Amino acid sequence: IFFGWLLLEILYIFEKSEFKRDRSGLCMGSLSPDRWNKMNVAFAKAPFQYDAVIEHIRFAARKFGCENDLVHTPAELRRSEEVLLHRLNTVQQKAANQDCVDGHQHLRCAEYQFVIHCLFIQMFMNRQERITLENIDALEASAKKCLSYFGTWRQAHLNRRQAVLREGLDHKKQFLSPITYANLRITIRGFFCYARLILNSPDPPSYVPFLHSNTSSLESHFSQTRAMNADTPKRYGTAVSVIDANKARIHINCSKSYSAEDMEGENNISASSFERFSCRKDTFREAQVTEWLKNAQKRGHQLIPRMSNRLT
Repeated sequence: IFFGWLLLEILYIFEKSEFKRDRSGLCMGSLSPDRWNKMNVAFAKAPFQYDAVIEHIRFAARKFGCENDLVHTPAELRRSEEVLLHRLNTVQQKAANQDCVDGHQHLRCAEYQFVIHCLFIQMFMNRQERITLENIDALEASAKKCLSYFGTWRQAHLNRRQAVLREGLDHKKQFLSPITYANLRITIRGFFCYARLILNSPDPPSYVPFLHSNTSSLESHFSQTRAMNADTPKRYGTAVSVIDANKARIHINCSKSYSAEDMEGENNISASSFERFSCRKDTFREAQVTEWLKNAQKRGHQLIPRMSNRLT
């Protein structure tokens, strides 16, 4: 069963014709973004928000004639992902013995939206979600379960490789690119390792916000290093010593690509605990670099020493 972006466009057109409004929260800025809208975080998140996922599940249920089965949701289900999973399972059970290809395509797309919703909307892009020593095991288990979805998909993709090639289709476009898949796993698993390290350090903070993994200032930092042509091991250290992080944050606040809601949590995060742990506070860093340069001048060395290509 294949699915793609076209299915969300079909959902959007159906809502406009049936209800005269977009109950899913989808818009053309999300479905057919221009070069400017591609940088808009709100548009990027829209297909994976609760309303978009719930409406796509309902749309798939209509294909299988089981929309009425979604009316009643058990009262004990409080969290959004619990409600979505309950309704998704209901439709999956009804669809198991039906051959409606169109319905199965929309159902697969809704499953993908649900997984992204759980990983990013509820965790990694949620400014209110925090990791503590008490909940880190449960959160990591939930993230691993979401990653298993991609693992199962990849295995099925590899198993069908020869058949897909015989059909003359592009095998590479039927799964995430190898780089995207690797980055997804490294980012998620690596962040939980980072959180455990912080929470188990001397004088640890009471929690680690998920925004530490996905901040606009972090994105700006790497954009600056790329703009300086310093995104290599050989040049990165020099770039880090001269980047003005506070000035970059001020410019981000003025950007139309980030909503006030997205920036609010980031601006209010205190980095003092992380700075104490990592010794990377801006003032400390600047003083350290100044001291290195002075010592180098006294010894008659180059101001910017040559760095080895080899990481140590």
